[in-house]
Amino acid sequence: MERFAPHTCPTLVLSGREDRVCPLIIQETMTHFIPGAHQVTIEKCGHLPTLEQPEQVTEILKEWVLTPAGNNFKKIFKGESNVKS
Repeated sequence: MERFAPHTCPTLVLSGREDRVCPLIIQETMTHFIPGAHQVTIEKCGHLPTLEQPEQVTEILKEWVLTPAGNNFKKIFKGESNVKS
C-alpha cells in the first residue's frame, strides 16, 4: 500500500458493502494509505455501484465534484454513508 503514499490529488473511494471482488476491508485500507482520501460505502451494493445503485452514485459524485477538494464532504454525507477521511 506504500505506493499510494505519494498520491496527492483529491480521492474518493466509492465502496459497495457487499463487494466480493474487492472486499470492504481492502478498500478501507486503501483509503487509509491515500492522504486525505474520503470513502463512501454504499449499502446493498457489490462491485459495480454505478450499475447497482446508479441514483445514489450520481448524488455522491455530484456532491464530490461540487465540493472544492473534498472540503466539508464528510459533513455533507454524515449519517447517510460511511465516509472516512
